[in-house]
Amino acid sequence: MPRCHGDAVATSKRWAQYLGIGRGARATGTPLDGTLLRRPDDVDLAAFESEERRRLKAAIAQLSPDARRELIALIWLVQRPLLSFEAALRRTRRIPPAAQPGYLMGIRLERYIPEGLRKLGCGGAWNEDDDR
Repeated sequence: MPRCHGDAVATSKRWAQYLGIGRGARATGTPLDGTLLRRPDDVDLAAFESEERRRLKAAIAQLSPDARRELIALIWLVQRPLLSFEAALRRTRRIPPAAQPGYLMGIRLERYIPEGLRKLGCGGAWNEDDDR
């Protein structure tokens, strides 16, 4: 999956900025009635249609359904420490192929792929500098 890591990071940062969450994040708008909601005019919707997001979406869509299942299993391997890769792969059958790209777009891949590869014994197999 070349070039996806940097795209995922940029997209995830935009989501965090938009939502006003994460380390160092602060909402730029005035909360409504003391809630964490932001004013509609304070939203940059362009962040959701960025070039990085489009490239990531296209890269995920180009993967075969089996490759997407393996990627989801790799993520679940990290999220569910007691689950083996084989068991995670079996469970991915529950996600229909048409829903796989949307599921993967909602995951911060850069958080899970390196750790999942380490758990599989692929140590330094993925270095973000390799993608540039």
